[in-house]
Amino acid sequence: MNRYDSFKDSGVEWIGEIPSGWDIGKLKHLCEENLRSLSNSTDPNYELNYIEISDVNSEGVIGVSTPYIFSESPSRCRRIVQKGDVIVSTVRTYLKSIGHIENEVQDLICSTGFSVLTPKGKFISKYLFYLLRTDWFISKVISKSEGVSYPSIQSEKLMNIDVLYCGISEQQQMVTFLDTKTSLIDSLISKTQQKIDLLKEKRLKLVEDVILNSNTKRVRLGYVVDLVKRPIDRENNETYTKIGMYNWGRGIFKYPSELGSDLGDSTFNYIKEGDLLLSGQFSWEGSVSLVEQEQDNCISSHRFHILNGIEGKILNEYLWSYFTSQEGHFLLNENSPGSAGRNRPLNIGKLLKEKIPVPEMEIQMEIQRLVIETNNYEKYSKRRTELLKEYRQSLISEVVTGKIRVCEEDNSLSLNPHTV
Repeated sequence: MNRYDSFKDSGVEWIGEIPSGWDIGKLKHLCEENLRSLSNSTDPNYELNYIEISDVNSEGVIGVSTPYIFSESPSRCRRIVQKGDVIVSTVRTYLKSIGHIENEVQDLICSTGFSVLTPKGKFISKYLFYLLRTDWFISKVISKSEGVSYPSIQSEKLMNIDVLYCGISEQQQMVTFLDTKTSLIDSLISKTQQKIDLLKEKRLKLVEDVILNSNTKRVRLGYVVDLVKRPIDRENNETYTKIGMYNWGRGIFKYPSELGSDLGDSTFNYIKEGDLLLSGQFSWEGSVSLVEQEQDNCISSHRFHILNGIEGKILNEYLWSYFTSQEGHFLLNENSPGSAGRNRPLNIGKLLKEKIPVPEMEIQMEIQRLVIETNNYEKYSKRRTELLKEYRQSLISEVVTGKIRVCEEDNSLSLNPHTV
């Protein structure tokens, strides 16, 4: 890839210079806003597929549409989409929800939170899709959005935004290049997630083997763990960081730090790296986590129970794996009586009397190794995925805005993940 030989002033301050052979035009002159709709005389039993505004993610992937019957909501049937259309969210909360209808579709409509754009002769629809996903275009939409609760851009203002474009053949080169490169990036992201899934499956298989093995010794939980209390000596001018917990074993999050004088009347305990935390309110939803290094010395309210395996008897990583298994979740659910939500507190005393499978230490250590390996790889892959997505977004922007020039030979280049 190279730079263009010469540039010219676009005449639009926020766009700046563009390659000499490119042009500027308002969106309304380069594509039509598609207002196709079904008439009120449509058969009430007509089956449709509906794209919700949240069905399109920030990478432009359109999820599974929701099937429904016309008579259920005829007022929604105002945005019929077809092959080649680009759907653009006009609601600020979902501004990166921009999708491209790649294939021929039947009976597909989308939320009125989208503008449906059909390119005219100067635009290849996939080029338009990439162009509208650039940060500079989205920032322009944001600047023209109005409203408080759900800021959105009016159709007229959207269609009056200036965009840049090049010739059809050059657009096609860009689309071919970007399709290839973004596909490679998506594949790398997918393979990263696949490895995480395989590690999790291997760990869960080991735990299930322990549970199903009739020779596995079962011991009351209270005999192999200590219920830990580390009450804080609250100082009004001291700074503390409280934690909360996601459900289904998804980890711990931190609240903004605050002074001891602002903590209210609740009692708090220090948590330490390696602790096993059980939510006193939402254990029935799988709120169980291991404390990681970045949460060390944070504080948890009395609604959390801190457990530590007794040395030589049980490892916290095995305990976490057990409580995130089907049997472990069943125990947490059974010991959280009540109807729902905050009315289902965990009865920790009763839980400590439950018998759980305790395998040989060698097996526990293998499960511990898998837990640590998975957690470390998830942290690495999270950053790597962020970098890959940033690279993809930067690549799209630089190509479709003329910062770099795509040649035919560029479409044969491969992506080296070590440079990302």
